[in-house]
Formats: sequence, C-alpha cells, structure tokens
Amino acid sequence: MTIVQAFFIYASGEMHNPKQTMFKAPFSFNGRIIINSVVVVGLMLLNGCSDFQSNGNPNDNQQSDTLQQSQSISTPPTIFQKISIDQIQTGFDPYNPDNLWLPTVAIEFKNNSDEDIKESAKVTAIFVDKIKGEQMATDFEYLSSDFGSDIFLGGTKKQITLKSTVGWYAVQSQNVIAKIYLNDSLIKTVKINNQEFNGRIQ
Repeated sequence: MTIVQAFFIYASGEMHNPKQTMFKAPFSFNGRIIINSVVVVGLMLLNGCSDFQSNGNPNDNQQSDTLQQSQSISTPPTIFQKISIDQIQTGFDPYNPDNLWLPTVAIEFKNNSDEDIKESAKVTAIFVDKIKGEQMATDFEYLSSDFGSDIFLGGTKKQITLKSTVGWYAVQSQNVIAKIYLNDSLIKTVKINNQEFNGRIQ
C-alpha cells in the first residue's frame, strides 16, 4: 500500500483503532476533507518527484541509444582513401607537331581497395610559370567515371599523363610547377624537371 492509498483510506474514515468502533477525527467533516485534500495533493506531488528521480529523464536514454547506433554504423571509405599516388615523373616533352618543349607530368595511381572504382575520379593538372607568376595551361583525365566505361580495377595501378599546351623551343632554366587535383581537391604540387621526358613512366 502506497502513502497516497493509505491517506485516502484515512480521509474516508475507514481506518479505525481496534479498541474503537469508529475513528473520530478531531475536525469537522467538511474541514477534514479540505485539509486532507491539501495534504493528499502534496503527497502526490512528492511521490511524482520520487518516481521521476528514480526513473530519470526518458529522453536521455533515447539520445544515448541514438548516439550508440550512429557510432556503430561504419562509414564507407572515400575515393581519397581508396586511391594513392604510387609514383610521379616530370619533364618536358618535345615530341609534338609544334616542336615545343611542353611541361609534362605522368602519375601512376594505385587502387588500394579490393573493389572496382566506378565513381568519378577526375585528375587535373594546372601548370604555372613561377618566373612570370602566370598560369600556363590546364589538362585533365579521368581515372574512372560514373558516366562511361572507365573503371579503376581493385588492387591495380593506372597511369595517366597530363601535359601543358604552352611550352618553349628550348629548355634552359625554366621554373614550372604543376598543381595536381583529384576531384577539384589539391593533392600534390610538383616541380617540372628541366629535362626531356616522353610522358611515360617506364
């Protein structure tokens, strides 16, 4: 029997002393109802506070469960985690119809995962003449694409060659760099070596 139930019995006059035939309250009937009602309300409020403290806030448990569920969900690796640069070579390629020595960079990428990559992986090179502080040219190629048949097989390497369309008739002391981007995110900056290069990593 709870405190509230016991007090209701007392308020209705059902509790009695074994030595008495009827419990006699020191108050009049109407007064006893009013006073006892106030006390009962107070006891109910105390009992409710006690239940709240013992049970805690139910929203806390829901938030905790949600956090645990979100932490248990594994995030799939991004394309930047799947792909790495295995090696790079740079130089000037003179083998073109204009007989210009064109800044060239060859990059060999590796698919470190066991899965084929079919999503878009665009590699871009921006060539910059450091002496003039001038952007010379931009070239790009896709390692893989989600709109064509280009697939980067899992566990394999793939080589691409990016080349400037602006060059020189002779190479002496040029200072050219290439900024390499993967899906518009800068991943590496390399200096173009002042030497002949056919654009292929052997």
